[in-house]
Amino acid sequence: MKIFQIFIPLIVVSLFLVACQSAKNYVIPTSEKVKITQTMTTIPEQLPSSTSSVVVPSPVKTSPLINMTSTPVVLLTPLPSSMIPILDAHSAEVGALIQSKNKRVNSTGVPETDIKEYMTNSNYFAYDLLFPLIQPNGKNFIYSPYSLTMVMGMTYAGARGDTALQMADAMRFTLPPDRLYAAINSVDQELMGLPHGSDNESYNVHLNIANSLWGQVNRTYLPEYLDILSKYYGTGINLEDFTNKPEESRMAINDWVSKKTEEKITNLIPSGGINSLTKLVLVNAVYFNDAWQHPFAKEDTKDEYFYMVPNGQVQTPMMHTSAKFGYISNKIYQAISLPYKNCDLSMIIIMPVVEQFDEFEKTLNAKNIEDIIPLLQEQPIDLTFPKFKFETNFSLVEPLVKLGILNAFAPLSANFSGIDGTREIFIGNIIQKAYISVDEYGTEAAAATAATMKTTALETDSPIIVKIDHPFIFAIRDQQTGTVLFIGRLLNPVLGKEK
Repeated sequence: MKIFQIFIPLIVVSLFLVACQSAKNYVIPTSEKVKITQTMTTIPEQLPSSTSSVVVPSPVKTSPLINMTSTPVVLLTPLPSSMIPILDAHSAEVGALIQSKNKRVNSTGVPETDIKEYMTNSNYFAYDLLFPLIQPNGKNFIYSPYSLTMVMGMTYAGARGDTALQMADAMRFTLPPDRLYAAINSVDQELMGLPHGSDNESYNVHLNIANSLWGQVNRTYLPEYLDILSKYYGTGINLEDFTNKPEESRMAINDWVSKKTEEKITNLIPSGGINSLTKLVLVNAVYFNDAWQHPFAKEDTKDEYFYMVPNGQVQTPMMHTSAKFGYISNKIYQAISLPYKNCDLSMIIIMPVVEQFDEFEKTLNAKNIEDIIPLLQEQPIDLTFPKFKFETNFSLVEPLVKLGILNAFAPLSANFSGIDGTREIFIGNIIQKAYISVDEYGTEAAAATAATMKTTALETDSPIIVKIDHPFIFAIRDQQTGTVLFIGRLLNPVLGKEK
């Protein structure tokens, strides 16, 4: 018995010393170093100031911005969430906003070469994507490549590995990530800085761009990802309970979109578009509304024929005006630029010979259209142009897959670990709705190959008669940055809504 009384304390002491040595050599995993307090507005001291984040209450409702094109990306997870305590939303409630403390960075100082490279590549992507979208249906069509690029940019910020490589290749993201985000931010702020105000009260110029993300309330998000959202996109993550209240979450997002678009875009995400697997929804809304620099007199509008492809004709209201416009004509197409009154945006109309429309559209690309712009020479024009209004909505998954984005949509291959540190989420769908209305006063638009022949048009004393009376391609473009906000085609002005 005495022997046991002697050795038992020695054994205990030995075990204690071994435990101490093990603790000394143990390195705490990064995922266990950050502890989030239960108070939503408290930032733990362990988080570096450059990546610290805070949960703030939902903002008080204010007058809605006006936006028109909306593109959501729905990210899903096929597996139960494994919580990595990096930025924890467990203590937050539905309706709260998780946002980095970093403010949006000033857009000045971004090299012009970076902005030009980003915009050139972005416009190439816009036209690369156009034909796969419009190929099957032969209907009126509009979409916002700018809106899609913003949403895909936010998604790309969380992509890693082959998922990121495929997205960069298809989207033509050639700049390193930090320079890419800076260029995106610079162009976005340049566009949002366009002047407002108009003599025509019904057409005060608005170019409003809004981003929003909606995430599952019981997940964690990397501070680095939230920093990118805040610094370059001016947003955070709004918390919703997709798991238990998918329909209420869907309605909340659709309500946000509707308010941002003055109810022009409603029911963006259809019934069933969000379910218990949804973990993150990314939305961008773009709205444009401005008066023509040279308006059409309403009393001059009258019904005339519009000739369709491949044949047929319809009577539709055609507007008339006389002014100086940038214009070029050759044996393949006519092109004209219709400037807006209060900003640097213009609508570029390219109308090929009616018999060659299909072939012209198939060879459409960014370079050919950009090559047309400097050929437009201002001269007196008697212009006839149709009134029209329509909307489109579509999924972008199949066209993006055709362009090579494969892993992002595959549950077992997608890698968006830059968002939450896991390999659980993938893109379930990308939806865009877009709307345009053109009348005598101006344009209201929403979302988000011209064979170049160097024909010099000589200015004459007599106005050139230009009738836009058969199918054409149109683009709403910023003249300063070259940004294409909207692009589409009109095949039949009588059709008021295309699905």
